[in-house]
Amino acid sequence: MKAYLSPLDELMTRSVASSTDRPAWLRARTGGVTATEVAKLAKGGPGVQAELVTMKLSGELEEDLSHLRYIRWGQIREEYIGEWVERRFNIQPNQVLFRGENPRHLATPDGVGCDFDERLLVCEIKTSLHDLDPALTFGHYRTTLYADQKQWQLHVTGAQRALFAWEQHDDDWSGWPDRGPAPVLPEPEWRWVERDEERIAHLVKVADRFLVALDEAAAGKVAEFDVELDVLGQEVIQHRASEGAAKRAKDASWKALQERLVLLPSFSQSGAARVTWSPSVTEVVTSTVPDDEAAVEADPVLFAAFVDARAAWEAHLAGFTKPVESSRVTPAKLTVTPMKVEKKGVADVF
Repeated sequence: MKAYLSPLDELMTRSVASSTDRPAWLRARTGGVTATEVAKLAKGGPGVQAELVTMKLSGELEEDLSHLRYIRWGQIREEYIGEWVERRFNIQPNQVLFRGENPRHLATPDGVGCDFDERLLVCEIKTSLHDLDPALTFGHYRTTLYADQKQWQLHVTGAQRALFAWEQHDDDWSGWPDRGPAPVLPEPEWRWVERDEERIAHLVKVADRFLVALDEAAAGKVAEFDVELDVLGQEVIQHRASEGAAKRAKDASWKALQERLVLLPSFSQSGAARVTWSPSVTEVVTSTVPDDEAAVEADPVLFAAFVDARAAWEAHLAGFTKPVESSRVTPAKLTVTPMKVEKKGVADVF
């Protein structure tokens, strides 16, 4: 008789690597698609896909960004927030990379666990100077990749819900690295995120399309190396370095000019350079705008009728829809970055 496996035990049979061994964890991610990667692919255009294919085939491991203070602070606080989540929701901290039904669909949720009905749960933890509440219609959360990341984690693990826990801080780095920014609230904030099967299906299509491109590139179905493009790319990098120095020098001279002229009236001088200066002038300009308060006060009955009519019209209009075609243009994207000297082999990537 086959032994019973809880959903959590079954998930552990699909473990691939642990981030405690970062190089092995990064190598294990190379041949598949992770939550962060599929979110970037879904948001970006063909250029994002091409860039990710190149990175994976180059054999380069992802850059360790823990030297950046906001990344390091997130890592420090993740341990505390993970312990809080475990006490509150019985979801254990996780560092394991899991594979899905498709073994190249990969994810490392920040926490995994089960509810009282033995339904599998995952957790994602973030820190930010912004309020990351997913319920805010126009909040900062909407500008991030977090929603797609969680849906992908749900897809890979088979979990039913994802707990999103976040800690907002005051962005005061004056004591860094001895002291980080202070949390805005005494405890982390959280919300449950349910599975969105429609979005998951879209992300699966995005991921599988990328994997086809990755396999074709690995099989050699890519353009031959273009020496001229490489030379032009190197020139861009060289000029970019001198451009930065020139801009800093220009900005310093511009600031010095402004400081010399700020207290002078209008000024003009022609030598090797023509310098003209006009100081700022503040003047009061009167314009006419509608006075809503006065209009309502003059005829409150008319205004009340207008409000009622508008509400009735909006309710009526909601019952009528029609299909409208629209187009979205993904702009061309060119990136040129220096290649790292050290390269790692690409054998046994897949």
